[in-house]
Amino acid sequence: MRLKMMASNIVVLLAALLILFPSAALAHSKLDSAVPGDGETVNVSPDKITMTFNTKIEKLSKFKLLNEAAEEVKTGKSAVDGDTMSGDLPEKLANGSYTVKWTIMGADGHTISGDYSFTVDAPEEAPATATPEATPVPTADPTETPADVPTTKPAEPDQAANSGSTSTTQNSDMALGPILVVAVVITVIALVAAILISRRRKG
Repeated sequence: MRLKMMASNIVVLLAALLILFPSAALAHSKLDSAVPGDGETVNVSPDKITMTFNTKIEKLSKFKLLNEAAEEVKTGKSAVDGDTMSGDLPEKLANGSYTVKWTIMGADGHTISGDYSFTVDAPEEAPATATPEATPVPTADPTETPADVPTTKPAEPDQAANSGSTSTTQNSDMALGPILVVAVVITVIALVAAILISRRRKG
């Protein structure tokens, strides 16, 4: 009888503790969900990491991101809002596996740590194809004259000779004209003088 009474008292005491201190039933906060998710493979580098826990967490909670070589990757400052913690990723993640290590302070004041992993497997970008340079087409200089096309047509020899002889004949005619006129005038004067002299003699 005494053992039964003691067992009953213990059960009642435990029930009273759970009622008086409900936080004891939630002794530990835990990760409820995440983006990217635990074990997820994404084909695009994420720009933010977001974690949601099963209880409200305190502002002092934080996380860090490690690559496959256990090197820390730069992230933005952790932001806490109720049961959610998030942080930006200012740089694009290379393909590979990453581990998120988080440390939170739950509503019960306990500090809890944990981690999870995800993988980035983005398609490789094709290298840019160089555009071939166009071969310049030589342009003719408008000031140049082809060697085989004469700029002026030379005068034919016969025409040159004829023009020369014609000009010589014209010059000769022009020189003889005045002489003939003077000779005619002198002849006329001489005849007139002879006639006058002969008439005077007869008279």
